[in-house]
Amino acid sequence: LSLLHQRKAQLERENEVLAAAAAQRTDLEVQLKDALAANASLEVQLSEILATNARLEAECSKHDEEAARRKQWEMQQAEIARSFGELQGVVSLLVRRLAVINSQHQRLADEKGAAEAAAAALRVELYKWQALRTSKVGSWTVSSAPIGGTGHNLAVSRSSATAGRSSSSSRAR
Repeated sequence: LSLLHQRKAQLERENEVLAAAAAQRTDLEVQLKDALAANASLEVQLSEILATNARLEAECSKHDEEAARRKQWEMQQAEIARSFGELQGVVSLLVRRLAVINSQHQRLADEKGAAEAAAAALRVELYKWQALRTSKVGSWTVSSAPIGGTGHNLAVSRSSATAGRSSSSSRAR
């Protein structure tokens, strides 16, 4: 009987251990279900985070490309600005040179006008002189041959009838 009591006590202890283990197992099963549910929720969050990460990486790549294009545009703008500055310098130089050329042109036009006026005055004087000489010396003729490489086409010469009377055959001023 004492063995039975001992065996009974031992079985009761084992039963308590098993009951405690069963209770603990139930708690563990609940914890396992909660952990699995949390794991599923975390997997959903992870896939959302991965999708967001991929989208953000695509945006970063797009921004990097835009930044590279912007930098290239800025470099082109700097080159254009430098070229424009050089062009402004060239234009300024050309404008100054054009002013000098215009000034020279005006001076030459004034000199030409003065020379033409002088030539016209000389022509008038020549006609007067010719008229005076014709009445005194004989007949003088006016030709259109150039005078001494000056480009003026007015020359005065005596006719063959009076060629022997004077030492000069033509005169120009």
